[in-house]
Amino acid sequence: MIRSIVDRVLETSLGYQLNQKLANPTVRLFKDLIKTEFPRRENIQILDIGCGTANYRNCFNGKYTGLDINPAYVRLAATRYPDGQFVVMSGAELAFKSETFDEAFSIATTHHLTDDQLVSMAREALRVVRAGGHFHVFDAILPLDGSAFKSTFFRLDRGRFPREAKDLLGLLQQCGRIEHQKTMTGFLHDVIYISLAGSN
Repeated sequence: MIRSIVDRVLETSLGYQLNQKLANPTVRLFKDLIKTEFPRRENIQILDIGCGTANYRNCFNGKYTGLDINPAYVRLAATRYPDGQFVVMSGAELAFKSETFDEAFSIATTHHLTDDQLVSMAREALRVVRAGGHFHVFDAILPLDGSAFKSTFFRLDRGRFPREAKDLLGLLQQCGRIEHQKTMTGFLHDVIYISLAGSN
């Protein structure tokens, strides 16, 4: 009962923003990884799959397109960042032509997806990036040291599919070639960055 009420609140744009504030230690880890790992090129066309309210928009240069399945999130994101393009869309079925973007990425999304949905999203992301582009995955993972606190905290998330790093890597390897990965430990979550390239 309480869990369903909390989930409904978090589905609102205000609830999403509040959750980002509460999870600030993890948000900082994601921003550190973006700063050090994501390509820094001018005039780049990027796709943010599962953008939420676009809290990470300012971390990226270039022409930005964000998508999310939650219309409330998309409306707020478009208001906050009129320089971007925002659409309501499922990451597992992208309505973009192949080779539309230079790079695609997803932040804190994979733990909301079933294995099949995650694989579909990764394959679609690689389809819509141009030759030489990547699908960049940033997400929380179950704690590297087995911490009961962090594991319990993560399992309270709306995302019903928290994974160990090896399981996330195994799923993504079905879709392409992992070129780089990096993990970081944090107070609330441990996080991972994965750079996935097409297999061809």
